[in-house]
Amino acid sequence: MVGLTFFDRKARLLLMLGMLNDVYADTASTVVNLRDFMSSHPEMREEIEEFGLNDLLSSATEFEKRVLEVMEKLKAELYRT
Repeated sequence: MVGLTFFDRKARLLLMLGMLNDVYADTASTVVNLRDFMSSHPEMREEIEEFGLNDLLSSATEFEKRVLEVMEKLKAELYRT
């Protein structure tokens, strides 16, 4: 059954790239929303720090970068094949 697949490698890579594109859009939106919220509510700085929103924003930003890195790898592989 190893040789039987519904998609060839290029199709599978394109499928992953499409899924990651959606993940990136959702993550980028989350980063923007967190940044906007935190910058528009300076009076909530204590609560923002207490509940770790700064750390959450940092993690989301790092995840966003990682998704882009993986997408670039997929694109490079797609252009190579």
